[in-house]
Amino acid sequence: MPAAFHLIALPVASEAATLQAALDALTEVEPGEAVFYSETLAWSADGAGVAYARMVRAAREREVNLFATLSLGGELLEDLPGRGPGARHHAMVVFTRHGDVHVPQAKCLPDAVELAGAPAAETPPVLPYGRTNLVRLDMEEQLIEVRFLIGADIALLADHPPAALSCDVLVSLARLPHGADTQVRATLADARATGLCATTVQVNGIFARGDRPVCVKVEEAVDHGRVIAARPRWPTPARLERRLYRYGGRRRDADGATAIDRLDRDPKRAGRIPTCRPPRAAKIVLGRYPITIVL
Repeated sequence: MPAAFHLIALPVASEAATLQAALDALTEVEPGEAVFYSETLAWSADGAGVAYARMVRAAREREVNLFATLSLGGELLEDLPGRGPGARHHAMVVFTRHGDVHVPQAKCLPDAVELAGAPAAETPPVLPYGRTNLVRLDMEEQLIEVRFLIGADIALLADHPPAALSCDVLVSLARLPHGADTQVRATLADARATGLCATTVQVNGIFARGDRPVCVKVEEAVDHGRVIAARPRWPTPARLERRLYRYGGRRRDADGATAIDRLDRDPKRAGRIPTCRPPRAAKIVLGRYPITIVL
């Protein structure tokens, strides 16, 4: 990865406060640089529309490249390959300094509250996305192949061998409760060790209930130091499964913070990665975003 990029852990707060924090952080970003935000910038239909417009303007005015996740539907989602008709997805959005917007990936394993939607009508449910796409970035005249994992999507590494998921950079953008971030870090280390990727990026959001930390800030990029051949299989495939806490159902919490707090208090989670996915769920298929994103 080029050196000119920033990792910014956003607070798990109201949409207005989270968006303002994202914009305020850009004062440290120079023209031409890139920013990776933690999950999630906005989740309601209205909030996502506002955040989308503000990100387009900020990227163009400051001449920076912004990577953020938003809950999107309708015409704002038209760029996502393989999307369902009328679907709403928790999408990875790239706002370039040139004024272009790309939606190369969406969240495959939404949280229970995302699947249910909030009680208010303006926060509709999102659908799981069925693909993990290889995304090609043209950064400073370097072509870099990236895979984006949103939240619990880190669990998808067990679906395919390292060689099938091979990329230059693996990016995890999450707001997982404390302890889960450590498990994500260990899984990213496994990805580097097996040759799946040379570099990993991990950004985890920030949240606390009084003096009790719920989501711990992580802004970390690690490079293996050398490129190694990707292995045809995982050496210990059960290891990732032990890091996961599988739960089911659709929970109508008032907001994402309440849902995260509920999971954090669940003694069964015990620091594992909360994953809303049935044990026999269909594998996510491999795909590719067809456009090279010029930053």
